[in-house]
This record gives sequence, structure tokens and C-alpha cells, in this order.
Amino acid sequence: EARIREQEFGNFQSPGLSGMARAEQHKVGRFWYRRPSAESSADVLDRVTAFWDRLLCTDCTGLLAGDPEDYNLCLLVTHGLTV
Repeated sequence: EARIREQEFGNFQSPGLSGMARAEQHKVGRFWYRRPSAESSADVLDRVTAFWDRLLCTDCTGLLAGDPEDYNLCLLVTHGLTV
């Protein structure tokens, strides 16, 4: 499921980009800052929240739709930020 993948951190191969990114991140805040070609933690929160909403939806469109007795256990394997 793509919505619970690891955060995209972008490309830091350009010389000096890391220092510039840290300075901008300090101004904006770590949670909100989006590096070039990357996601902010806020972006991750949005997509993971969409996944949880879809997973736990109780109507017929939920990922666990069906008889509740069919789902005694649900195991999700994710990266740390997603948890």
C-alpha cells in the first residue's frame, strides 16, 4: 500500500543543498518543511491519515469491509514515521 510507504527525503547530491535545506527548515519548522523533491512530515501525515480512514471505514468501501469476524487480526508493517 503506497500510502504507508517511507517518507520521501529527496535528493541531497547537489553541493551545498544540505546546508540550505537546514536553514530553511529552521525557519519553517521541521514538521512543515518540504525539501526539494521530497515530502514534509505534514505530507506523510495527510497520506497516512487517508490510509487509516479507508482501512477503518465501516461502510462497504473500507479495506476491511465484510464480516467483522473475518478480521480477528490485522498486521501492518510500516516505517517509523508512519507508526
